[in-house]
Amino acid sequence: MLAARGEPGEVGSSWLLNHRPFADNHLMEPGVKAGAPVLVIQPGGEPPLQVRGVALTGIGPVLAVRLESPWPGMPGDEVALIAGELGARIVARGRLLEARASVASIEITAPWKHVDRRRGQRFATELEAEVRSVLGQSRQKGTITDVSLTGMAVVTAAKPGGREVAIVTQAGAYSATLPCELVQASRSGEGVTLHLKFRELTAAQAAFVRNLVAAAQSRLLHERSEAS
Repeated sequence: MLAARGEPGEVGSSWLLNHRPFADNHLMEPGVKAGAPVLVIQPGGEPPLQVRGVALTGIGPVLAVRLESPWPGMPGDEVALIAGELGARIVARGRLLEARASVASIEITAPWKHVDRRRGQRFATELEAEVRSVLGQSRQKGTITDVSLTGMAVVTAAKPGGREVAIVTQAGAYSATLPCELVQASRSGEGVTLHLKFRELTAAQAAFVRNLVAAAQSRLLHERSEAS
């Protein structure tokens, strides 16, 4: 999901909507393959509206997407698009042409670009966690859904107060409290996804994160070997 601000190389939805369009023959490069996951975002809300879907076709300057739920807006809505799998995502700007039932046709108005919001590669995981708000001193349960050496995504019931949070989690016999900064919160079917980047970590905290990433990477490689 798009980050409003953060580390070098991050791209926010405001950047997408203000990016200067290119010539039409460049709009679909690198393009979207049929079946690729697509996230359609309408910036402006807090958090911004997001609807997930699957690309039906990405040939030419129009992208057709089958959405998980009907688009609540109107033709002409300016949207940001994220397509592809974690670690190989591309982003673009678009305009809603038509939405019938769960299928939306979106005109690509700025070129697709490769983007990775974190310097470190992200790996999917599923770990229980506690989200502690430093400002509001609130605590709530959450689930870590992906992790990298520089940050993580956590799904929780509600957005915590303030930008500084602490994520308490356990992996095997070890536990850690990881200081994080909230980059962006986005609505999802499960609740709210918190996109976090790590603040300054101690040596022990950094080692814990490296172990999380290594374990997630090992699971991914095992799954790929089993599938081949």
